[in-house]
Amino acid sequence: MSAPRTQSTKKATKGPADRNVRIPRPKLLDMLFSLFEEKLRWPLKMLRERTQQPEAYLKEVLSEIAYPHRVGEHRGAWELSASYRYRKQTGADVVENPTALASAEAFEEDVDGDDDEDDEDDESDMEDLFS
Repeated sequence: MSAPRTQSTKKATKGPADRNVRIPRPKLLDMLFSLFEEKLRWPLKMLRERTQQPEAYLKEVLSEIAYPHRVGEHRGAWELSASYRYRKQTGADVVENPTALASAEAFEEDVDGDDDEDDEDDESDMEDLFS
């Protein structure tokens, strides 16, 4: 028969003070954009330290605005996507779907190259041709 154990063999669990708590997504995005203004590329470990966010949540949000370098000199570092870098340089507001913005702008452009005021005249001219 074995002797009774005097010490617990449980693993120590992290307390609530040791865990990172998620902040709202817009606030995290603001933090990330300001970090990418400081430096072009960031290792995930440094981003996690600076933002104090859980790694899975941080990766989820990062994947929307940045991409990780998988090979080469900057392997493991995250870099802001080109569409967001461009917007940062021009001072434009960040749009969640940059391709939707481009297609909307292209749609708004007038096909014949003139302004919309003459469109009514163009329509009446077309009616005269077919009358």
